[in-house]
Amino acid sequence: MRRDEVQEDVIYDDGWYRDQFRCSRDTFDFIENEIRKKWNFINKNPGHNTYFQIKERVAFTIHYLTHGGAIQDSAKVFGMSKTSAQRYLWEVIDVLLVQLSPEYLHLPRNNKEWMITVEGFDI
Repeated sequence: MRRDEVQEDVIYDDGWYRDQFRCSRDTFDFIENEIRKKWNFINKNPGHNTYFQIKERVAFTIHYLTHGGAIQDSAKVFGMSKTSAQRYLWEVIDVLLVQLSPEYLHLPRNNKEWMITVEGFDI
């Protein structure tokens, strides 16, 4: 996968996104958009001539987190060096943890929420 494969003007079907990122294109676009909106609260905006923009950094991070391989394996898929990939990974994760986790990630706060969670696991 090359950088241009995740650019806006390239159209891939939902199956490609599910294979590469384990989610639909709509879900990928939603995640990328949420991270993009909060990016400047944590990181400097990549310069206009930066090769890997926010979208590619998010794509690399999702690929790495969903494929279970070594970081350099996902870095190679995107044509990134291991050093850059490590930096990009933590940039994206910092946004997820600091800016987005309060809104999207939380433990149940009371018995009723715990029961709803437990029922979700019942077979």
